Amino acid sequence: MSTRTLAIVLPILFFLPLHGLADEKDKAEAKELAQLQGIWCRGLALEFSHSNGEQGESRPLDGLVKSHLIQGNKWIMYDFQGKITKAEKIITLDISSTPKKIQLSTTIKGEGGKPDVTLTDYGIYQLNGDSMAVNFGLEDPKGGTKPAPKQFLQENKPIKGLDGFAIKFTRIKE
Repeated sequence: MSTRTLAIVLPILFFLPLHGLADEKDKAEAKELAQLQGIWCRGLALEFSHSNGEQGESRPLDGLVKSHLIQGNKWIMYDFQGKITKAEKIITLDISSTPKKIQLSTTIKGEGGKPDVTLTDYGIYQLNGDSMAVNFGLEDPKGGTKPAPKQFLQENKPIKGLDGFAIKFTRIKE
């Protein structure tokens, strides 16, 4: 085989397996996203945050409160009266990492000729049937959140350098 032929064939041979892996990853993430579909509520579990080695915001809710609807790749928010809002976030999953990662991105249209701005909430999550634990990074003053914690936060066990906000959701059927 000539050098010229090898120069053409080798990149194709290397690309084919990588392309196949990308397809498998996309299928696995689509399957995971399908498992997240439905109406999710906050409540009946403790919500807390860790910052600088200390725990803050520790509160159980009195009952289930609708939080969001996952429909397709959208995380659609509910208001405090339990009505769907226009606030939608695009979901991006990374199920190859441990723990699994979730990003929620919102694009805010720029006004007066200003460019659009995309805000992203970074988190890690664990799905167990109709229960989902999500640990988001702490709020970023520029919008969105700071990076997600590297591991799940544990109530009353803050670790210096492991900051974030822990929340549990329950899926309901309507």
